[in-house]
Amino acid sequence: MVQVPNTAETANNGPLASSLQYGVASLLARAETVSDALFNAVKKIADSGGWEMGVAWLADESGNLSYQSEWHKAGCDAAGLLGQIQNAESALVAALPGKVLQTGELVSASDIRVEPRPALVDVAAGEKRYSALAFPLRYAANTLGVVALFCSSKYDLDDGARRMFEGLAQDIGQFLHARGGYEKRVKQAALHDEVTGLPGWPLFLDRGRQMLLLAERNDSSLAVLHINLDFSAVEQGKEGRHATTHELLARAAERLSSCVRSYDTVARFADNQFTVLLPEMIDADDALVVAQKIIATMSPSLAVAGLEYTVSTSVGIARHPQDGFDMPTLLGQASQALLQAKLLGINQCALYGEFAQ
Repeated sequence: MVQVPNTAETANNGPLASSLQYGVASLLARAETVSDALFNAVKKIADSGGWEMGVAWLADESGNLSYQSEWHKAGCDAAGLLGQIQNAESALVAALPGKVLQTGELVSASDIRVEPRPALVDVAAGEKRYSALAFPLRYAANTLGVVALFCSSKYDLDDGARRMFEGLAQDIGQFLHARGGYEKRVKQAALHDEVTGLPGWPLFLDRGRQMLLLAERNDSSLAVLHINLDFSAVEQGKEGRHATTHELLARAAERLSSCVRSYDTVARFADNQFTVLLPEMIDADDALVVAQKIIATMSPSLAVAGLEYTVSTSVGIARHPQDGFDMPTLLGQASQALLQAKLLGINQCALYGEFAQ
């Protein structure tokens, strides 16, 4: 029988257990991030059950645990225990959340001082956290994370408490599955353009900064292309049909991406404008060859939604180190070169250095 009074009372009382599950579910629904949700859920479970400390880990796709959050009662000195908890290779993590992750089952230790792993004895004696319980956060057949609870009272887990923790585990696991997918999509949307699937502006800038560092280190060249596309319908549809801008941009992005190497970066800049990052150029003027290839590839009419469109392409080129040493400067110079390319007529490209005074 559980000897921690609040835990036993809650687990063996149906309404109280349901109230705890409802409270945790409410906290999960209101949380803005997974990190906030885990902290609030752990705090609620630990505090309502008389535990002195609660910890949460998440499992990655490779089956490794990463520490996420921890809550402990005010005045509870848990520095030593927390150090063990944050170390993924510690004996404590291997014995409790590690075992839960491996088996997918709840694990309890009524007295971790007598557990077979010697390092746990030092943790227990130093912190006086004798009892521990860890349960998996599961969705379907997958363990998405682990929550562990610690207290100084010795106890034995009973069936009522086990059922309660299994219910909580399912609720949190379901939340992690749904919210994890949502946050992944949000992150994807922030880094990639939703219309074309190409890298978005923040990702392009980040890659550009990285490639500039490599270029300076290897004494190599790098080029930035600023591209503008203009679409014109060859013939209007019989019923006034026309392709949507999104359809045109998506198809154009496919063509554009086929013109560059696998390690180059094509990004959507804005509206019908794109940028291309060309690192590791053998000769800086090779960027001009790529620009001419892009213009030639984009020139044939584009069939979208049963209609044909011509594509006029203008390309401005800026190069490192001739035209700049940072991304803002290079992008500005490429934009200036794009304006010059447009003045030259349709399907033209211009190097910044050729006209800049």
